Amino acid sequence: MDKISFFFGAGAECKNNFDMPSGDEYEKDTLTPDDFSKTYGTYINNRFNRTYCNDQYKYEKRTISSYAKKTSIECLKARLDFYFHSIISPKNHKIKFSCVFSYYWSCYFVIVNSILKYLNSVKRGADLRDYYYGEMNYDKVLSNMVDFTEKLYSVEISDMNDNYYSLIRTELNKRKDLECDGIITTNYFHFAEKIMGKDTAYLNGNLKMFEFPELLEVRSFLNSDKEIDYDRINDCLFFPFIFGQSNTKPIVSSKQIVEYNKFYNILKGCKILVVLGYSFGETDNHINSFIHDYLEDGNKLIVVSEEDDEEKLKEQLHTTKKIEICKVKYSDGNKRIVTKIFETIEKH
Repeated sequence: MDKISFFFGAGAECKNNFDMPSGDEYEKDTLTPDDFSKTYGTYINNRFNRTYCNDQYKYEKRTISSYAKKTSIECLKARLDFYFHSIISPKNHKIKFSCVFSYYWSCYFVIVNSILKYLNSVKRGADLRDYYYGEMNYDKVLSNMVDFTEKLYSVEISDMNDNYYSLIRTELNKRKDLECDGIITTNYFHFAEKIMGKDTAYLNGNLKMFEFPELLEVRSFLNSDKEIDYDRINDCLFFPFIFGQSNTKPIVSSKQIVEYNKFYNILKGCKILVVLGYSFGETDNHINSFIHDYLEDGNKLIVVSEEDDEEKLKEQLHTTKKIEICKVKYSDGNKRIVTKIFETIEKH
């Protein structure tokens, strides 16, 4: 029996699946949100009752022209990287911390808004109506983060059909010669884990996790994880523990080591890795290095893509090893794409 694993990037959860933002759309929405101070920015400031969250989040070219000169988005990414150290000492770097703090909440709300909108469109998540009814109640979410997180993660999604995950699960169940040992994802919510029912490594953080910068702690807000401390939640600053679009992805918690160790073990346990919705971008070379080693160890890599450019992938992964491309047209629909994936697997 062949052991196989799947790696899912943002492209696996966008249009025709869960309508999550990805690529340039996500970058624009999180780095240059429209009128930040009049949307969730105001509620963040009110919730934490501090001076950290303010309009310093707004892009001002003159303040960072020495860091980057391409575009406002590139400049802001450079600014976030330059300011990242401030998260461990917010009192000493209020303006810098404000930029980073606001950015991570911006990422969180862009993602969660999309999830709630999708769940509402498929008539799921009735228990979330106090938090989302046509639009998000930011104030209520921020004031009840534990209850909101619990209800968000309690929505039944395992029976959702016609998405990549359910179709792959169906195909795997048909085959006795293939066994999926685990899932790797750069996405933030448990769509893949719940629908496919496999152990999952979350490389870019998780919507249930929050960082307490003044305490150097990261905690889950799910009761089942038994990490909730209401005194800390009520009295301390916290922000979502997720990686955004900044160029630097630093290790700030042992929980990241746990996820990357899971990533490592999933790769060690399989002979075939299928990658869907991930572009091997240069800002993700910390991830790409694992896949490079996986290839160099003699394993098989199948990349689902509209581009038939093996040489480009080899250049990105710094390898001369064979990379199999499963060439698809995303307009063909999920079922046809998944059929092509398994046809490619069976050839090898």
